[in-house]
Amino acid sequence: MKLKHNQSLVDTLNMLVKIENKRALDKIAAGVNIDIVMQELSNRIMDKLYHLEIEEIKKNIQYNYNAENSKKLYEENYLNKSSPKSDHMNEDY
Repeated sequence: MKLKHNQSLVDTLNMLVKIENKRALDKIAAGVNIDIVMQELSNRIMDKLYHLEIEEIKKNIQYNYNAENSKKLYEENYLNKSSPKSDHMNEDY
């Protein structure tokens, strides 16, 4: 489920709860145990709520990571500053 452009999160959640309530009532009418249906209802609503929130967070994150710059800094700070080879080591190793 996605937020529509002009729809608030509260409106979306109200619609979601109505849909999930209807689904739960249909299952109860079909003879499914009420405890199981209620657990599924709460799980489905929470999963969808988390999904909506995570999608909103992802949209608003600014990602400024530069991999090439990070590699360059790593080489300068660690790889190029390695200790000299031991005297007993020769070029064949």
